[in-house]
Amino acid sequence: AATGAPDLAVRRAAVDVAERRVAEARQDLRRAWSVGGGLFWMGGLDRVAVFNVGIELPFRKARKQLPLIAAAERELEAERAEMADRLSAVEADAARLHARAQAAAGQIERYRAAIMPQSSAALDAARSSYLAGRGEFSSVLDEFRRWTDVRIGLARREVDAYTARVQLEALTGSPTAAPTSENPR
Repeated sequence: AATGAPDLAVRRAAVDVAERRVAEARQDLRRAWSVGGGLFWMGGLDRVAVFNVGIELPFRKARKQLPLIAAAERELEAERAEMADRLSAVEADAARLHARAQAAAGQIERYRAAIMPQSSAALDAARSSYLAGRGEFSSVLDEFRRWTDVRIGLARREVDAYTARVQLEALTGSPTAAPTSENPR
C-alpha cells in the first residue's frame, strides 16, 4: 500500500516540490558571478575590446532571503508531516480492508463447506417428508426460506469480499489476488 497508493504519490510530489523550493531559496544566497565582454568601434579603424568579471556578494540579500528560506523549510516540514500522516492512514485502511476481505473469505468457506450443505439437506428432508405424506407443506416452506436466507447470506459475504478487494485495489493502486484461507496475503 505504501508504494503504489495514488494518494501517497501526490504527497511525495508535494514533498519534492517543497524540497526544490528550499533549494531555490538557498540558491539565492550564493554569490552571483557575472562575466561580460564587448567589441566596439570608436570611429574609423579604432577598435576597443572590453572584458569584465563581477561578483555579487549577498550582504543585503540575507535579510530578505533568510525569512523566505525559513518559510520554505517550514512548508517542507509540513509536507513531510502530511506525507507521514497520509502514509499511516493508508496503511491503516489497507490493514482494515485486508482483515475485512480475509474475514469474508473465511465466512464464504464456512458457508460453502458447512452451512449450505446442511441447509440443502434440511430442505431435501422436509421435501421428502412432505412427499411421503409424513410432513406438512409449511415445514417445506420454512426450510425453503432458510435455504434462500443461507444463499442470500453467502451472496452478501461474497459481496463483502469483492468490495473489500476492490477498495484495497483502489487504495494501493495495484490489483490484488482474492484473499482466501490458503492465500491470506
